[in-house]
Amino acid sequence: MLDPDLDLDRWVDGSVPERAAWLAGVRELDREPVNTTAGPSIRTLAHHAVGPHAVTLEQWWTVVNARGWVVSAACASADYDRVADTFRGAAESFRPDGAESP
Repeated sequence: MLDPDLDLDRWVDGSVPERAAWLAGVRELDREPVNTTAGPSIRTLAHHAVGPHAVTLEQWWTVVNARGWVVSAACASADYDRVADTFRGAAESFRPDGAESP
């Protein structure tokens, strides 16, 4: 459960140092508010390295009933354009218990 005073934006903002700690050389490339079946959400797109490999990480963040949810998808950066629509479709269809009907 998230702190009751922590809203979606502050939760995502607070995660940046954590991501930097566990993802080598992570750089956030994009961030946008979106609406998914879970409700108001934030989509982030980041790039990092796993050894010599470039990896793209796309995440959709949402809060439902004070519980934070993150849907994450990653791929080789060279493959991102090919799989981006699949990633988006999966994330936009995620509906945790307690989310209002769209």
